[in-house]
Amino acid sequence: MTNRVSYRDTWDAAVERQQAAAGRELTGHEVQRLGVDVFIDFLHAGRVDELSAALHEGEEPRQMVSSFDLIRWVRMELEEAGRAEAIDDLYRPLVRGRIRSFWKAWRNAEAGDWGGMARAAEDKGEAMRLLDDWLNAMHRLGKTAQRDRLLQEVRKLHANERAPLPPLSEQPMTGERFWALLEAASSGAADMAGFLDALEQGLLACTGEALVAFQKHLQTAVAQLASHDLWALAYLARGGCSDDAFDYFRAWIVAQGREVFEAALRGPEDLLGAVALEGNLQCEELMYAAGEAYERRTGKPMPGVRGPRTVWTGRKWREDKLEQSHAGLLALLEAQRVQRTAPSRG
Repeated sequence: MTNRVSYRDTWDAAVERQQAAAGRELTGHEVQRLGVDVFIDFLHAGRVDELSAALHEGEEPRQMVSSFDLIRWVRMELEEAGRAEAIDDLYRPLVRGRIRSFWKAWRNAEAGDWGGMARAAEDKGEAMRLLDDWLNAMHRLGKTAQRDRLLQEVRKLHANERAPLPPLSEQPMTGERFWALLEAASSGAADMAGFLDALEQGLLACTGEALVAFQKHLQTAVAQLASHDLWALAYLARGGCSDDAFDYFRAWIVAQGREVFEAALRGPEDLLGAVALEGNLQCEELMYAAGEAYERRTGKPMPGVRGPRTVWTGRKWREDKLEQSHAGLLALLEAQRVQRTAPSRG
């Protein structure tokens, strides 16, 4: 396996080469143009998972081509390959982020900030456009359950409708309840979207105090996973992994439940033995779930929650030497991929 440089690093390297050749600093337009060229090169090379990650991290050349067009280019490649789950991974955080922004702007508008109305309309329009493209892709791929679920989401958003709050539970948020909520949400979920919907309902039944405690438990768990070795695994599995992407990778591990979390604490090899590393491997939405539930339950933003001091473990590595310094880990990851894609015998 050859060393795979991330989209952002490839773009930066292209800029450096062009500046050296031109003997001057490139204009913003030229930098963006190179970003589009590299984006297209990645598409042609089939490196769409890395482009999905770049879109989630806001690293696309959006000043040259609209974000929606870039998203659509990636979706078209994924759809041609029949990768419905990867399309879900692409759209889900993007749509949820815009819906989250819509409801925040809508609340501000209701409170008298009339500028919030224009922002709400813009966010809602972007969310609708993404939802429409997403559900039509699911329709073309014959994924009727996903299509119908998305159609329901479109209808609710169109009507500015949200599910009613469930009955309130006064149960405190202990560590046991934290893990129980996550595992209950994942037990009946067919995908990450189903997990997040179920978790939302569980969190909405909590008091504001319990939601603050949930966020503290989450931040503690994410901090405990601050391992250079886990970061190396995430980088190898995803073809690149920025600081933010590693935060969301750790949130993804937590979302898998206590057993997978504890395996990750023991090391990347144990994590590989506990769960398949496939798909987007991120759960950014988990980081915001308790805060969103707090706002719905109390009508106020969640107060700041300070997590524990992060203590990094494991050995540091260099991107250009990663596949050599972690050759054993790469071999395990490749073995898992081969096993996952091997035809079953029956």
